Amino acid sequence: MGLAWKEMLRRRGRFLSVGIALLLINLLVLFLVSQLTGLDEGQTGAIRALDSDLLTFDAGVDQSLFRSSIPVSDVQEAEAVEGVAAVGPVGILFGTGRTEAEVVPDELFDMSVFGYEPGSPGEPAGLVEGRLPRAGETGVGTIDETVKSDGVEIGDTVYFAESDRPIEIVGFVDDSTFQLQPTLWVELGTWQELLAVVRPERVGSEPTANVLAVDVDPGADPSEVAREVDSSLPGTETVTVDDAIAALPGLSEQRQTFFTIIGMTYLAAAIVVTLFFALITLEKAEQIGILKAIGARTRSLAGSVLVQGLLLAIPAFLGAAAVTVLIGATLPPELPFAIDTGAWLTVGIVTVSVAVIGALLSFRRISRIDPANAIGGTGD
Repeated sequence: MGLAWKEMLRRRGRFLSVGIALLLINLLVLFLVSQLTGLDEGQTGAIRALDSDLLTFDAGVDQSLFRSSIPVSDVQEAEAVEGVAAVGPVGILFGTGRTEAEVVPDELFDMSVFGYEPGSPGEPAGLVEGRLPRAGETGVGTIDETVKSDGVEIGDTVYFAESDRPIEIVGFVDDSTFQLQPTLWVELGTWQELLAVVRPERVGSEPTANVLAVDVDPGADPSEVAREVDSSLPGTETVTVDDAIAALPGLSEQRQTFFTIIGMTYLAAAIVVTLFFALITLEKAEQIGILKAIGARTRSLAGSVLVQGLLLAIPAFLGAAAVTVLIGATLPPELPFAIDTGAWLTVGIVTVSVAVIGALLSFRRISRIDPANAIGGTGD
């Protein structure tokens, strides 16, 4: 430890430059990871907020929330399936919202509307202020708190699409955006009214929802319950919420793109650290030869390099984490950014591992240095 620290102080310029390089690489990776987390949460928040075990789709729609259509009457049949605790219909609309009855372009904003039956699966989790719509209570809704940045408050009225049906805001929920847009949660009857405006051809037809949210009995196997639900409701496909999220358009491609960039960034970090320690080892071959000649063990010398790798990687990661937090605090709310402690911890572990592996790759060169040749100036 002492030898490693002394060398770092003597060559502080070189070690500092590599440390800064690692800090910048970590800063890039942490920012990318936080943006990916923010994008994932912004696209899937409303689906996760359903707080159910399974979702039942219309078969043949590739688990598309918008193309799926299931009769509300199927709820009772699904509830009769063994292993099912409760079922609730969930309707989904996507369009524009406004805060005034008049359609003023500057006041339009993208918004999704989720209809549900209060007290049933599909009711949103994460209430942070106010309340949720009650059973049979039409014309009120709870909305994602991101709209607070637009000046929306409890008691305000919003409108959806071309509808002149006023929806009074009675509460706010967090982490319930869908496709990066705020979600308005209303009682299913209100949702049906809005559907009649957006899809007038559906007026007079059997009431439908997009999916059924299914809660499973404690101890029951969700996959087995899903098969039983599909057997009882021909023409349906029941999957877990995680599978439904994975099927969202573009989400998988988005993750793969970010992971590729992050992977290439780590490859660059590994190359930087490896080349640095290889160069340092080559330059101090004579000193290493002298140390070996006076009895220093190769293992001890390699341990010194390992300590140097740790002393580079750990401060670089912690510094990058601090800078990333500061940057995140200054970003506007509309820019996706969220800190996932588990993901950041993974980044830290990978960073330290890359630095340690890069440092230990110089161990082979250290072990091959012959004291006589090194002291004589011929290296290894």
